[in-house]
Amino acid sequence: MKSIVCESPGRLRFVEREAPRPREGEALVRIHRIGVCGTDLHAYQGQQPFFDYPRVLGHELAAEVVELPPGESSLAVGDRVVILPYLPCGRCIACRRGKPNCCVDLRVLGVHADGGMCEWMSVPVGALVGAPELPWDQAALVECLSIGAHAVGRARLEPEEHVLVIGCGLGDDAEELSRRGFDVTAFDVAPTAIVWCRKRFPESPVNYITADILSPRQEWAHTFDFIFEAYTLQSLPDDLQRVAMSNIARMLAPGGCLLVITRGRDDNEAPAGPPDDGHI
Repeated sequence: MKSIVCESPGRLRFVEREAPRPREGEALVRIHRIGVCGTDLHAYQGQQPFFDYPRVLGHELAAEVVELPPGESSLAVGDRVVILPYLPCGRCIACRRGKPNCCVDLRVLGVHADGGMCEWMSVPVGALVGAPELPWDQAALVECLSIGAHAVGRARLEPEEHVLVIGCGLGDDAEELSRRGFDVTAFDVAPTAIVWCRKRFPESPVNYITADILSPRQEWAHTFDFIFEAYTLQSLPDDLQRVAMSNIARMLAPGGCLLVITRGRDDNEAPAGPPDDGHI
C-alpha cells in the first residue's frame, strides 16, 4: 500500500508498504480523508515531544470499514467511521477509573504509533465511531472539534451567555458554540480568516470580527460571560503572552468562565509562533 513516512525532521518520503493484517479485536479500514494538525507540523519541524522517527503521521482520520472481527455487530463492512487516535492500555489505574486520557501507557496514532497517511489501517474496533451522515471532509474534522466540544461541555455554560472566541481561525468552534445557543463574538488577527468564516457560514449569527488580542476593543472590557481560547496564547513569545493574558482577563465579566486549551512544552522549547496572514 502507499504510505507517506516522516523519516526525519523536514523529510517526508512516499513509500510502498505491505497492507496491515488485523489482529484479534481489530478492524481493517480504508482511509478516505486525513486532516493535517499542528501536531503533524511540529513533528515535521522536529518540535514534537515524545516523537520517534521514522513515523507515519496523521491522526485526524475518516475511513471506511473493510473487514471486521467475527461476531462484531456494532458496525458493518462499508460503514463510514471516524477513528479515535488515542489508544489507552485499559489496565492501568487511570483506565480503570474511566480516565483513559490519563493512561500511563497511552499511545497516539501518528505520534507513538504509525498514523493514517496510508491507504489502509488496522485499528481496534473500539476506536471506531460510526459517522454515516457526515461527508468525508467533515468526518476528518471530528477529532479536533471534539477537543473543544468536550472542554466546553465541562465548562457548563448557560444558554444565551455572551461568548468570545479568541483566534477563531475558520470558525468551527464559534459555530458549535452558536449552535448550542450562545451569543457568540469571534475574532482573529488575520483578515483572511474572517473572510473565510463569513464565506463558510453566510447565514451565521456569529459576530465575526478582525481584531488583535494585543490591543482589543475597549468596549469589550468586562463583557463576556465565557471566553474560549485554544492554542493561541501558547504560540506567543513570553513578553506578548503576558500582555495577551492581561487583556483576556479584562474582557471577562465578573463571575465569568475562561477556558484555555493548550499543550505543554519544554522550558527550552521556543513557541511555534502565530501564523501570519499569508498562511491563513
